[in-house]
Amino acid sequence: LVYTVAMARILYRLNKAVAETGLESHVIVNGNRHDLVDASFVDDDSWPVTAPADAIVDKTTNLACLAYNTFASFGMLLNFEKGKSEAVVQFAGAGKKAALRAMAAYMHQIAFHVIGGLTLFLRFVGGYTHVGTKLAVGAKLNGEVSSRCGIMRNGSHRMRKVILRKDNISLDKRLFILRCYL
Repeated sequence: LVYTVAMARILYRLNKAVAETGLESHVIVNGNRHDLVDASFVDDDSWPVTAPADAIVDKTTNLACLAYNTFASFGMLLNFEKGKSEAVVQFAGAGKKAALRAMAAYMHQIAFHVIGGLTLFLRFVGGYTHVGTKLAVGAKLNGEVSSRCGIMRNGSHRMRKVILRKDNISLDKRLFILRCYL
């Protein structure tokens, strides 16, 4: 409970800093503006970032720097090692080719400086896996769907073999177990 309250306070402070620095993101759908907000789960947080192709890397890196500094002010240091805090970016629109060339020239990682004079690197990756969920550039879910289907197939194999095919278990009971599983 204490951790949850502390994390909520840090995220509140980070959201406030994002608004104060103009790093918010939004999308326009059918003429309506929709503000994008972070999604958090226990001690993980994900931020959607929108910007033109020539500005999205800087905006994302500035957000990472702001997040690091905010968490550090509470004594929590974010981990920017490979596979930890990374960015998945999709370049689109005017300036896309130049942005892709620039990203390649930087080896898909951008240095940024945080409090304490530390230099960290934000990696821009083609895909990211978090707690089994795969996020890829272009929001294509083919790999995620295939992976989830495999998990479901493997998970349901034992139930099919041990429960659903047993004649000594009544049909009603098998259906009840199946509904609980789904």
